[in-house]
Amino acid sequence: MKKIIFVIFICIFTLVACRNNPNTNEVTLPTHPNMEFVEIVHQAKEENEYTTTLYTVKNSTQEQVTEEYIKILENDSWNITFVNKPLLIEATKENKEIMIFLFNKDNDVTLAILSR
Repeated sequence: MKKIIFVIFICIFTLVACRNNPNTNEVTLPTHPNMEFVEIVHQAKEENEYTTTLYTVKNSTQEQVTEEYIKILENDSWNITFVNKPLLIEATKENKEIMIFLFNKDNDVTLAILSR
């Protein structure tokens, strides 16, 4: 019985340790207060690839989310390199790059964030 409990403990420990291993290429973004994670569409496997992640901001407009998110990025020391209101925001910070595409869907805004 002790061996079974020990094996289960080791399995759980291994899963948790592997899951919490930070990826140094991962870009950490500041979040909009109403931003909800939807899914990772594409996980970059190479250094020059983008990871694509989808988020939703409910009950908002593209214009509003664009303005608010630009301020949030600037407050987090991101350098805004290009804006095509209300469709696209491009920014850099240190050696990280992001492109944020904004789409209206009903009363919500979907953000497709490409990061590397």
